[in-house]
Amino acid sequence: MAAPIYGSLINSLNIYVDTSRNLDGRGDDVSIQLAENSISVQDGQLMKLTLTEFNMYRNYYSVNVNNSKFRLTTDSGASELEITNKNYRTIGDVVSNFAAALSAQLQNDTGVTCTVDTVLPARTELMNSESDRIMTVTLNFASAHNLTVCRVQCFTAVSDSFALLGGDRIDDATSLADSFDVDFSNANSVVISGRYPAQRSTESHIYLRTDLRSNNIETASLSSATGPYQCHTLTSNIVAKIPLDVEFCNLVQSGPHDEFFVTLPQRSLTSMRLFLTDSKGRPLGRTAASTSKTAGGTGLSQSTTGNLHFSCTLRLDVIQKQMPNTIKTPPVPQPIPGRFTGPLLNQNFGKVRS
Repeated sequence: MAAPIYGSLINSLNIYVDTSRNLDGRGDDVSIQLAENSISVQDGQLMKLTLTEFNMYRNYYSVNVNNSKFRLTTDSGASELEITNKNYRTIGDVVSNFAAALSAQLQNDTGVTCTVDTVLPARTELMNSESDRIMTVTLNFASAHNLTVCRVQCFTAVSDSFALLGGDRIDDATSLADSFDVDFSNANSVVISGRYPAQRSTESHIYLRTDLRSNNIETASLSSATGPYQCHTLTSNIVAKIPLDVEFCNLVQSGPHDEFFVTLPQRSLTSMRLFLTDSKGRPLGRTAASTSKTAGGTGLSQSTTGNLHFSCTLRLDVIQKQMPNTIKTPPVPQPIPGRFTGPLLNQNFGKVRS
């Protein structure tokens, strides 16, 4: 049999994963023990792990704890407010909920009845409607509000609500800057306007990650929820990024080129951890480093006894990267020991005859 050439495929197998009945972990964070099915490679070989198929129901909300929080500051002090966590049909629905939270808090701070007058985009406008998607909220007061301070801020360390509502993020926790344009010059109204197009969600993909070492690279922002984000890269634990849809998260890779894979430097594969995060490395629908098992809903065990789980197919290839180094020159000959050469033939060598 001819020796394999550089980069030739030696062996290939599929690993089928279903986390819906995982007794030792969670449906979105699972450790797989291969035990007697462990795989090893020889000198000059490496393992390549490729995600070929992924399926999951999107059982967490597009507006969640990671993009719903903002701060309102008035003469009465600062209040941390939140858009109700759930899915929204239109941007107008998101802005309406934002306006309701502001109205309730402003009424509490001023002691004057405050109602929502107008909300743009309208709740009937869909994503394909003719619109600039710029948020505008007008709040009316029954009498003069007497506000001298009125700020609405979205802090990076707390939430991605700036992206949801179309404002500026604030990286400095002590900043007095506004994320939006706030006009309270009229004694009986406050108008909050966005600066950029608003969104219904802030994540376009979910990320499948692993604890296996690889040579992939990622930008630092993909593993940091709070920033500040420097322009440098890190060794990545990302296996693949899966696009989000309304109901499902699906990915099928086909064709001659595999888009999502990791090459593994180790000689054997006995276990691996697979877990899901958003684009900042946070667990789905939960804050960074959260130990919660629930991404959406009121239960406490969504990822163990609930419906937060996934299935996928991984292909493991063993590839001959290079031939092992071997000795290619003949060994240096060793001298023959004297005991194997026999007695000298001429014992009188060197004597002079008389």
